[in-house]
Amino acid sequence: MRNNFHYEILATLILKQLSDFSELKNELLNLGTCLDISLYKNRARIHIHSPDSENKETIRKILQKAGELTSFSSEKEHWKEEES
Repeated sequence: MRNNFHYEILATLILKQLSDFSELKNELLNLGTCLDISLYKNRARIHIHSPDSENKETIRKILQKAGELTSFSSEKEHWKEEES
């Protein structure tokens, strides 16, 4: 069995401009997998898995550029996978 892990990042923010949403989404797609963004008016909730710890700060900076970051958390998740 092989140990795998990724960082699960959850964030909420108030967007500066709603028109920047698609650009924000494209930037985040390059930094992780399992991207989920919920949007309500000018507020966004982001859930992304990133395999690289350095991406955590990059993701935080991208979100801060896009708006007011109201929450940001990151946890390292582990799971076991059978080798084929």
